[in-house]
Amino acid sequence: MDSARESWDTTPDLDEERRIIERCAAIESRLNDAKVLEHRVGLRPARPEIRLELETRDGVRIVRNYGHAGIGVSVSWGCAAVSPVNGRSPNTPMRSRRSDVATA
Repeated sequence: MDSARESWDTTPDLDEERRIIERCAAIESRLNDAKVLEHRVGLRPARPEIRLELETRDGVRIVRNYGHAGIGVSVSWGCAAVSPVNGRSPNTPMRSRRSDVATA
C-alpha cells in the first residue's frame, strides 16, 4: 500500500510511513511490528491531460504516454489499448478480447 499526494519533496516522511504501516496492519496484523528496511520516494507528475502520442525519430517509434499522476498503474492498460502504436485513438470504440464485451 502506498500513499500518493502532491509533493516534489524526495525526503522520506516518517509520519506518512507510520500511516502506511497502520493501513497495512489493519489488513494484516503481523505487519504492525514490521521493520522498515529502506525508504523510496516516488514522484507522480501530472499534467492537465495525459500525453499519449506517437513520435518517430530516426526511424524509431517512440510512444509518449505520461502525466497520469497517482493513477498511472490503474489507467495504463486503457492507455496502452488506445495507443497510437496500435492504430487507435481515445475516441475509437474498442472490443475486449471477449467478443461479448465492448469498451470505450
